[in-house]
Amino acid sequence: MELLRDFRHYLFTSRALDLAIGVVIGVAFGTVIKSFVDNLVSPLLSVVGDFDFSELSVKFRGSEFLYGLFINDVLAFVLVAATVFLAVVRPKRAYDALLAREAAPTVVCGSCLSTIPKAAKRCAFCREEQPSVEA
Repeated sequence: MELLRDFRHYLFTSRALDLAIGVVIGVAFGTVIKSFVDNLVSPLLSVVGDFDFSELSVKFRGSEFLYGLFINDVLAFVLVAATVFLAVVRPKRAYDALLAREAAPTVVCGSCLSTIPKAAKRCAFCREEQPSVEA
């Protein structure tokens, strides 16, 4: 019974549940993007180029290589990567920069090289007295 309790605790208090949710949402998002490429982007490009990527293939010694489907998959990957970059990475960078600007100014302790608040009179790590800083 202790093993089950520990496992339940692990699932609900660690990042395992967050990871599982992220994977499920990622798979669903990938399916939507694949559908977008297969059903909208590829036909739209076929209007311009008068062909459909999904129909592109070459036969070689009895084997058929479906390189058009590969092109669709590459397009789907690029769209997923671009969407994640624009929807997650850029906003997080902007938020981190905002937090850094709003953070209290810091200095490096001359004795132990720890980062401490600029207004500190004594280092919290090595307890060395800090020189007074004129504003």
